[in-house]
Amino acid sequence: MPRGIGLLLVAVTLAAGPVLGQDKAGNIVRVFETQTKAGMSAQYEEGRKRHFEYHKKAGDTWTWNTWQVETGDRAGTYFTASAGHNWKDFDAWDQKYGSGDDADAARNLAPYSDGGGNAFYTYLPDVSRPLPGNTPSPMSQILWFNLNMWGEMDFMNQIKKIHEAIGKTNWPANYYWYMLVDGGEGPTFALALPLKGWADMQEPEVSFPMMLEKAYGRTEAASILDRLNQIIRRQRTETWRYRPDLSYAPSNP
Repeated sequence: MPRGIGLLLVAVTLAAGPVLGQDKAGNIVRVFETQTKAGMSAQYEEGRKRHFEYHKKAGDTWTWNTWQVETGDRAGTYFTASAGHNWKDFDAWDQKYGSGDDADAARNLAPYSDGGGNAFYTYLPDVSRPLPGNTPSPMSQILWFNLNMWGEMDFMNQIKKIHEAIGKTNWPANYYWYMLVDGGEGPTFALALPLKGWADMQEPEVSFPMMLEKAYGRTEAASILDRLNQIIRRQRTETWRYRPDLSYAPSNP
């Protein structure tokens, strides 16, 4: 996916749910954001490890992955997420683990935390090209776009065209699209592009505009880019580093 127009987007509008496939089974992701108190990142990380010991002892069957933001105005912020769920799964999880999880988080995370939030996203597989396997890449470049109101369906149409163009031209890119459902400013879309390291930030030999032109011709390619410029209200970029030492996976039986 183009670095020039975005490597990550997150869009939120409940009205667009049926169009964007918000309720597809197993595509819901919950994400917790945490900023730490000044000078307490190390204490927070130790607390996060202790907290996941609670998950292990409680027999939590969900995987929780953690990333730390390396660039942008949120550098240093931690994100912890669990993916691949249905909506009803969150009720069952809360009933089984919720009270104990809250109490343990109050002991091990809250003393070192200084704000944050949590949100729900929907993964959009129909316009994604994931890497094989389930292990997160070492890094991800993230680009966030806030859209003009009611622009999500138009935006999604352009994203579908881009996804099809990448397939037609066999452009070398993997990416993951998400839609914010609840817990943030919308409408917003998010696309994460996996990186092995900083060298992967190098622009490909065939640029994104060149790829679009190859797929659709100059006029249609220009039309897609122009429409995106009209839909997008604001954008920002971040790079996240995966923290396997602050993540949790259930033990194999």
